[in-house]
Amino acid sequence: MSIICHGDVENAKKFLHDLSKKRFTFGLVASYSETCEIPGITIAGADKEFLKFTAPADSEYIEYGKCVCIPGIPFLLMENLRLHY
Repeated sequence: MSIICHGDVENAKKFLHDLSKKRFTFGLVASYSETCEIPGITIAGADKEFLKFTAPADSEYIEYGKCVCIPGIPFLLMENLRLHY
């Protein structure tokens, strides 16, 4: 398995090194890509600017029970929202 580090690469490498010495039962990988900006592809995020905060806010909610990176969960009321499966 290969892991590519982006952003603060040195800190990421230190985290991976420290993690390799521990046992854990749950790992969460959260990310953002420009694909979610395609109109109609997602209902996540109240608007385009908040899409970048969706993954970290969801992760924080799981860990802390609240959002830390933003001051709450923004909601956009959408009339006639239909989910297709």
